[in-house]
Amino acid sequence: MKQAILSELSPVGKLGITAIIILAIFFIFFVLAVLIAILVFRINFFESAYIFTDLTNQDNINIIKFFQIIQSVGLFLVPPFLLGYLFENNSFKYLTIKTKPNLFPVLFTGIVMFAAIPLINFLASVNSKMSLPEFMSGIESWMKYSESEAQKITEAFVNVSTISGFLTNMLMIAIIPAFGEELLFRGVIQRIFKDWTKNIHWAVFITAFLFSAMHLQFYGFIPRFLMGVFFGYLFAWSGTIWLPIIAHFINNCFAVVFSYLLYTKVIEKNIDTIGSSADTLIYVVFSIIITSSFIYLIYKKVRRV
Repeated sequence: MKQAILSELSPVGKLGITAIIILAIFFIFFVLAVLIAILVFRINFFESAYIFTDLTNQDNINIIKFFQIIQSVGLFLVPPFLLGYLFENNSFKYLTIKTKPNLFPVLFTGIVMFAAIPLINFLASVNSKMSLPEFMSGIESWMKYSESEAQKITEAFVNVSTISGFLTNMLMIAIIPAFGEELLFRGVIQRIFKDWTKNIHWAVFITAFLFSAMHLQFYGFIPRFLMGVFFGYLFAWSGTIWLPIIAHFINNCFAVVFSYLLYTKVIEKNIDTIGSSADTLIYVVFSIIITSSFIYLIYKKVRRV
């Protein structure tokens, strides 16, 4: 079999090539999105900068969602396949897409993601109370402003009452990120750091840190980092990218489904409050017991390292 073009490149070199390819493909897809938006939505970007700041107009939100989907594909979904070809001449093999998980680890992963909701909410609540020293007040103000703007966009995205809006959110928030982010972070970046550090634990934690930092949501960094650690070990233990993809999808799918049910008044209680308020802390205890137990079962079932 013909040797891959960059198979002999050092881990540092592979990391550099990965960054270059991500930026290049992202730029190409951004330009493509602009051209399509001009033709389809009939907008003039030189006169309509308010589109990306005025979230009271549903047409503006639809345009932003369109950009989000196209850019996510260019940023996360396409680069891993190109990198897999360059590093191993076979993207599906390099990304372990052909390696299917067994049924029980998949079921256990689903239980972990559902049972972890109170724990995730608790950690998010603790993280949101983070305070920086006085001399870093400028950075803290910027972080709070960024978090507030991100929250506004998220609420504008998930507050939908139509099936078409719900399905769009499933694609944009659950499906594309679950596949794209896991293929890139666990399938490519974690493997590079494993080769570089010669230590799977360092690789998992470094990749999880980058994964959480990439979202630029500072007051949700801790729970997202720990989820990244879990996704990383799922990949390391099982040798298949499907387990972290499934876990990631379930987590994001819950957010889309419960937001839709809450906005359409099918349910009245916000699931984000379970574990984050004083009267629900008991759920956090059960959450820790159940998630740790099933993570151990997954480890026993699929571990390869």
